[in-house]
Amino acid sequence: MEGVIGAALKLDGHQVFALLDGGVLRYSDNATVGKSWPVANALSVYEQHQFCRTFGVEPCYYSDLLDSRRVAHTLKEIGGARTYDELMESQYRGIPLGRHANSSVMRYLRQETVNVPENVELLRHFLETALKTAMAVESLVQAKQITHAFMSHGIYSTWGAAMDMLILEGVQVGVWGRGYIGGNPIFGRNQSYLAEAIEESIADVREYMAPYDVDQAFLDSYFAAKAKPGSGVDVVSYYETQQNSAAEFAAGLREGFDGLISIFPNIPWDGTMFAASAYTRSLREFAGKVVFAAKQFPRLRFVVRCHPAERHREGNNSRETFSSFFSEADRRIANLKIIESDASTSSYDLFPVTDAALIFGTSMGTELVLRDIPVIQTGKNELVNKGVLFEVASDAELVDLLNKVQAGTLSLSEDMRANARDYAYYFIKLCHVQDDMIEIDRYRFVQYKFDAVDSLGGDSLPSCDAIKKFALGETKKCINPYVERRPI
Repeated sequence: MEGVIGAALKLDGHQVFALLDGGVLRYSDNATVGKSWPVANALSVYEQHQFCRTFGVEPCYYSDLLDSRRVAHTLKEIGGARTYDELMESQYRGIPLGRHANSSVMRYLRQETVNVPENVELLRHFLETALKTAMAVESLVQAKQITHAFMSHGIYSTWGAAMDMLILEGVQVGVWGRGYIGGNPIFGRNQSYLAEAIEESIADVREYMAPYDVDQAFLDSYFAAKAKPGSGVDVVSYYETQQNSAAEFAAGLREGFDGLISIFPNIPWDGTMFAASAYTRSLREFAGKVVFAAKQFPRLRFVVRCHPAERHREGNNSRETFSSFFSEADRRIANLKIIESDASTSSYDLFPVTDAALIFGTSMGTELVLRDIPVIQTGKNELVNKGVLFEVASDAELVDLLNKVQAGTLSLSEDMRANARDYAYYFIKLCHVQDDMIEIDRYRFVQYKFDAVDSLGGDSLPSCDAIKKFALGETKKCINPYVERRPI
């Protein structure tokens, strides 16, 4: 995406530069545990050269931007800490390098439990990456008088440190990522789209929605298709088949109890980075909240449906799953049932028997509410501040809501249903920008949708034009141009 937009901006008369590490970063966000660094690095360097040659942008390499003596001196100043927690406090010009490095350690190891002595050196390596990235960006912005930047992720030791330095230097940053809805791009201003979604209020949503009408028929068809295995409405479908026996199994889970709470967690490490709250700082803590609740309410059935993507993570060197956070003693709690990630019983099989859902970081909140299921959230996701969920910040608040579930009095208001409907349409149709430039298959590149780079100039491709305007700061939000506005 960066290359396509860079080429398009260049055709429109803008100077475009690409910041590249040129292979000098031993620990970068291009690497994960178990991956061969020499092979990955050689491929990365080759791709960097091809990127600039293909899209005609000017390369700017770390090695040309960094003063090695200054880097070494600064590293000595901030890297002298001995413990993981001390290194986490490391900063450069107020930029939280330690936090960015910590997210890289989680990504590298593909687990959320990283604050242990054996990972201190790994954190130190990613701290060096974050510092070099911040200083390279600092040098580039000042040398080339950069005014706007376009990048992905907005997190980790490279993208996160780069974004913070750009903002510190007064540069407007457009951040993009591929969402799960059709794999279409979604954007944030000066932050990841995930962080922006958390910060947006329902009032913000209504402001962006003002020129549009909610297409209820579309929402109904989308969520109906989403629940069907292999429907393709989302870029990844976790359920390939539907088992008739699964619904019967789910129905049996509620028998003998006053109510059923379905628990839908995210994936350890991936789900913790943005979903953590002051009340629940990690998925491990969320598992603890589940155990606490089950012990407090023996007449309620608590059913954990582990995220189906975890079975894929295991094959990708992940060393933690949500299920692994429950001890043998936890598993013996009579009213607690843990459904593993590879089970035939899907999240959707639980919906008909669910009285309320307890979530942490999952994207299922909207469709749960649209199915009239109250949702209790202990962490954060895109539905925070939207008037859709029951958000809890203490054990007392959680207990109060579960008392209402047990009494059969926890229900959704009309405002909550309306907010969920409006936000669903906003997020699915407006925030996900229909990609008219690149064809993908499950996040893998297939081909370009344009015949020649020259066709990217001007406004011949509506989404490309909308993204260019967003990258240049001409629009506050990048909205899907293919959605029909209300007639004036």
